[in-house]
Amino acid sequence: MPGTVVRFNPVEPGATPAPFPRATGPQRLTDYGTGGWTMMPAAESPLPHLAGDPDRARAGYGEHFPHQARTYASSQSGGTRSAVRSAATTVRDLREEGVYRVLTPGSA
Repeated sequence: MPGTVVRFNPVEPGATPAPFPRATGPQRLTDYGTGGWTMMPAAESPLPHLAGDPDRARAGYGEHFPHQARTYASSQSGGTRSAVRSAATTVRDLREEGVYRVLTPGSA
C-alpha cells in the first residue's frame, strides 16, 4: 500500500536496516524493546522542487537536474534502491519522465 507507515526503529546501534520492514518490523520492535517508524513510499515517487516561477527555475537550474539525477542514481546499486529514480539524461527527458518536478508552493 503506497505511503504506508510501519512502526519500526531502523536507527538502533549495530542494527542492519531490514530489507522488508513490513515483514520484520514487529519482530525488530520486540528485539529492541522500542518503538519507531519508517515510511514505505510508493514504488515510484516524484522529487518535487518548489519555486515561485517554475519556468524561471527550470531555465536557471534545469541543466543541473540531469547531473543530480545521474549522481543520485549512481548511489543506488546492489540492494540499495530508492523510490525516487530517474533514467533521464537530458533536461527534456527529465521533464517528460515526470520524476523531477518543478512546482509552485500552491500546486504542490
